[in-house]
Order: sequence, then structure tokens, then C-alpha cells
Amino acid sequence: PNDLRFFELIADQLSITASLVRTYQDLLDLEKKRINLGRYFSPGLAEHLVADDRMTGLGGQSKMVSVVFADITGFTSLVEINAVEDVVEVLNRFFETVVPVIFEHGGMLDKFLGDGVMAVFGIPDTDELDPVKAIQCSVDIQKGMQDLKERLKADGLFPIDVGIGIASGIVLAGNIGTKNQMNYTVIGEPVNLAQRLESISKPGEIVIANLTKDMIPQGVDLGVEFESMGTIQVKGFSRDVSPLRIVY
Repeated sequence: PNDLRFFELIADQLSITASLVRTYQDLLDLEKKRINLGRYFSPGLAEHLVADDRMTGLGGQSKMVSVVFADITGFTSLVEINAVEDVVEVLNRFFETVVPVIFEHGGMLDKFLGDGVMAVFGIPDTDELDPVKAIQCSVDIQKGMQDLKERLKADGLFPIDVGIGIASGIVLAGNIGTKNQMNYTVIGEPVNLAQRLESISKPGEIVIANLTKDMIPQGVDLGVEFESMGTIQVKGFSRDVSPLRIVY
């Protein structure tokens, strides 16, 4: 009986140990997921999405989103004529200015693009106000850049301007990579179009696709005006596009 009791105690202890190991592993997985989500979303939204399985695992879903590309104008030339240390400092200040604005408007930071950023509105859930949020975010980025330019000049650094492109439509959203190393992103025509519209924007401009404007719900006053740029051709698109310039 004593031997039996002894083995029962050992079995109980092993069971408790195994349970603790599983709990510890679950906590590690949860923290890993929290850190990963924190790369894309504001802290509050990331915490909310920890229990959302849609943001984990390989594969994707079709989503209606609005995509924003914000890029420093003429950055290649600026790199050539300025010290590397100054370039890195200006880039970091640019990102520190832009990323909080994206999060403030509920956007997902898709990726850094060397001298720019890509943000997506409509992840994880589509909202009819996504085009509105994308436009408001872009206007606030440009206003923030005006303040940043003054601070850069005051600190003896070179000022920068930013061009922004916005497009809306259906994309494939999901994790791409391997089980151990993956990145959440969106792929589709709106991504390519937003990037092309950014490339034709002038310093301080915001250029949007006509679909983005058409998707703004009736009665919403953005406090901006839309100026037609006519019908143009953009690289990589066989069809003509009719973008608009936002006057803010």
C-alpha cells in the first residue's frame, strides 16, 4: 500500500508538472502572438486581437480595404548629398511621426518601405468608413510633416516632403512565409495602384483613386476638396485611371 501511494504521488506530481509546462508554453505562444500583432497595430487593438485566430497561420482571405502609401519625395538624391547619420536620424523621425498617426486612425502598419510606409484600413474587419479613415490619416500625416520639417531645420537636419497615394478595392489578406517566419500583408490591385498614385504625387500631395472617393458614405464631411487630375495612364495598368488630388 505504501508503495502504491508513493507511485500515486509521483504520478500526481508528474501530471502537475506536465500541466505547468503546457501552461508555460501557452503563455509563451500568447506573448509571441502579442508581440507579433504589436508590429502591425496599436497596443489596444493588438491586445484585442490576441484571441483572434484569423491573424495567425498561413493563408488568406479576400478583404475590401483602403491602402495608403506614404513616401519621402526625392529621397535618393537626399541620400547622396547628406551624411549617413543624418539620413538615418531623419528617417527615424519620419517613422516616429507617421506610425502613431496610422494607429490613431485604426490603420494596420503593413510594412516599412525604406523611405516610406504602407498602411491598410479594413484589417481585421471591413468598415464603411475605411476610405474616410485612410483620407483623414493621410491629411494628418501631411500636417504632421509640416511640423516635422520645421523641427528638422531647427536641429540642423535636412527637411523632407512626402507624397501619398490611396486606393481601395479587394485584396488577399493573410500571412505569407513559413510556419516559423511569416508576415501579415495584403496583395492585390489596390496595393499596386496606391503605390503608383504615390509615385505621381508631388511633394505634400495626396492622390487618391476615384473608387476611394466613390466609397465615402453620403453625408460624411471630410473638410477637404477633391480636384480631378483627368484620365491618365499609370505604369503597370493597361486601363486608364482617373485619380483625384485632395486639397486639404
